[in-house]
Amino acid sequence: MTANKEANKEVSSIIKYHDNPIESADEDILGRDKFSKHLAGAILNWGEKLKPDEKKSLVIGINAEWGSGKSSVINMVEEELQKRGAGKAELQKQAPSKNDSNVVIIKFNPWAFSAGNNLGPIFFTEISKQLEKEDAKLFAKTAHFFRDYAAIIATTIPSVASLSSSLSPEVTTTFSALAILAISADKVIKQYGEKHKESEKDTRELLRDELIKQGKKIVVVIDDIDRLTITEIKQILRLVRVNGDFPNMIYLLAFDRLVVENLLAKDKETRGKDYLDKIVQVSFNLPAIDSLQVSKLLTNELDELIKTLPGSSQKYFNSMSDDIHWSNMYDGHFNAIFKNLRDVKRFINGLNFNIKQMYDKDEMKVNPVDFITIEVIRLFAPSLYDFIHRKRYNFTHRNDIDDGFKNSFDKEIKKLPNDMQKHFETLLGRLFPHIKNIERRVIINKEKIEQWDQDKRICSGKYFYNYFILADKKLKFDSEELVKVFGEGDDFWKIKNNVRGIMHERRIPDLVISLDAMIGSDDEHAKIIEANKNGIIRTLFNIPDDVAESLESHIHNSIANILLKLMSKEDDAKETIRAIESSLTNTSSLFIPYILIMAIIRYTDKKPYNIGPKNIRSACIQLVKRIGIDKLLDITIAQDILYSIASWGRQGYFHEKKFEKEIMADNTRLFKVLNLFHIDEPNEDEYMNIQALNYLVNIDKIKKHLDKLKTNNTELSVRDNEIIKLFMQKYDRVKENRR
Repeated sequence: MTANKEANKEVSSIIKYHDNPIESADEDILGRDKFSKHLAGAILNWGEKLKPDEKKSLVIGINAEWGSGKSSVINMVEEELQKRGAGKAELQKQAPSKNDSNVVIIKFNPWAFSAGNNLGPIFFTEISKQLEKEDAKLFAKTAHFFRDYAAIIATTIPSVASLSSSLSPEVTTTFSALAILAISADKVIKQYGEKHKESEKDTRELLRDELIKQGKKIVVVIDDIDRLTITEIKQILRLVRVNGDFPNMIYLLAFDRLVVENLLAKDKETRGKDYLDKIVQVSFNLPAIDSLQVSKLLTNELDELIKTLPGSSQKYFNSMSDDIHWSNMYDGHFNAIFKNLRDVKRFINGLNFNIKQMYDKDEMKVNPVDFITIEVIRLFAPSLYDFIHRKRYNFTHRNDIDDGFKNSFDKEIKKLPNDMQKHFETLLGRLFPHIKNIERRVIINKEKIEQWDQDKRICSGKYFYNYFILADKKLKFDSEELVKVFGEGDDFWKIKNNVRGIMHERRIPDLVISLDAMIGSDDEHAKIIEANKNGIIRTLFNIPDDVAESLESHIHNSIANILLKLMSKEDDAKETIRAIESSLTNTSSLFIPYILIMAIIRYTDKKPYNIGPKNIRSACIQLVKRIGIDKLLDITIAQDILYSIASWGRQGYFHEKKFEKEIMADNTRLFKVLNLFHIDEPNEDEYMNIQALNYLVNIDKIKKHLDKLKTNNTELSVRDNEIIKLFMQKYDRVKENRR
């Protein structure tokens, strides 16, 4: 027992609120008890002055958005009805009994049943069962007639079968036997009707007379109608307005009217608003929640939670810095995002649990202001939260806000409700200052970046992943996981096997981004990983071309960034160059090696190291030769590679045409190369491409070869003939310019 109490205490410390409606007006903090009392009084007084034969049913609708507290108000109405119904016994100084109450409350939950297209029999059988439970003796006849009425309106064998467990014994026996004989529903109803010699009209009259005689109001409560399907909604509405139109029957329906109207409007045979107006006779809009009350509860709860955080975290809430000042996050934005008490309760429950994972003793792993804010985004804008997580490179690299990212960012913001877009965009500008004005590049100085690291901001690449404790763990690698992948020393084959499994799980982007964040950081594991330069470089060089081509451009940038970080010092640069030269002789990939080579060339050409750039270029050409020109022509960056090789020839690194023989040996290969150099583009300025081509293959030899193809009437496609024609035109212009 003690263990259970401790367990419950632990749960309560984590889950502060349970998402259940309040049971009593004593728990009401929104001042809705007055509304509940008014509604209860109206129900009790309804029909009191009508003659028995004038009494009919009443359908009351309570309209409010999801999460606004409809169920809580219904519970308070029930409480008030029970209090007033027991008033008679109280006045007589007697202990109140069920018989003294002037009202019976019945709850019907359509969710609890799977009735296909026939909820009717179940609905009236459930009323019968609850009346018997209320007082079997007092409601014996009423319950019996409700059962019989349920049987009369049953129209299908499945409906009969679903009733068998709750019908009276003689009816159950009859229905079960007929169902076994597979007699049709119509025949079941016919035989049952013949046995009792009662038509539906007769049964309704018997039930009507009994309800008048009984004299007690039966309040049937049906909540959450807006969560049903359109078919179920129409069944419920028909039941309460047509099939259930009996004296002293009051149906209290709770729903979000707009949701129900929109669902009904999808049915071409009904018009949502008009259809609902015909059913609901009296409609009440739940009193709106005062936004100040919601704000007050949120403020109080956050204040209490902040007090429980380690002492070292309090400085973040008292800081007057524009970037992290708590009021900049909270004021005007949180208040607009939190619409009702349910929003506050759900958020506090999640935050109370999650923020406890963010500190160890007195040390916070994150900036608590940023963490609370990103948790708001996680709960209320989950798609945006995932976008931030996926685009870590853009959100933490100050100089990588390209047009592609801007477009993606705008799309994510536009997914949000119109009235929320401004608030979430502003919060993101607070979390990531460099995207505050995404249309123009914001210059962030080095001191500011160092301050972000010191404050453990989410915009710091060092601390970014600490904020995503609830994101799919497969989306990132922590420092210990990176050590497991790359900490195998020079055992490349073990590393390759580790990475192969990661590729199979399609996690290469996350591996690259995590590795980029780790290298050069202050993490204790960084030095272990950086010490294995050879293993890292060989691994990156061996990423298959099909995998590399599927990666987004910012992942390619991260791969290049990893190499540049490893070359931050001259000794490191020399060692890295040697590792690259070695890796180029042991890979069958072209895509990533080329990206890395170009990054290294751009880097070393600007440095005074004189680290043999010709050697790197030569190694690249040797790689292409070893792998083969045909494989090169099949990858998406073939054009970039060929242009680079041609450019190296123009710059004087090489004087011989490295691939001339291979290209000229095959017509298909030649036309592919001509196509890559945009020979088929008729643009007047494109003749420069043919000049670039000349550094790869002698254009005089190409012209001679193409003339020979035409002379020999070689069978060529329409496109090939067009390429030949355009080549000849550009060739002539080049020759004219040389004169």
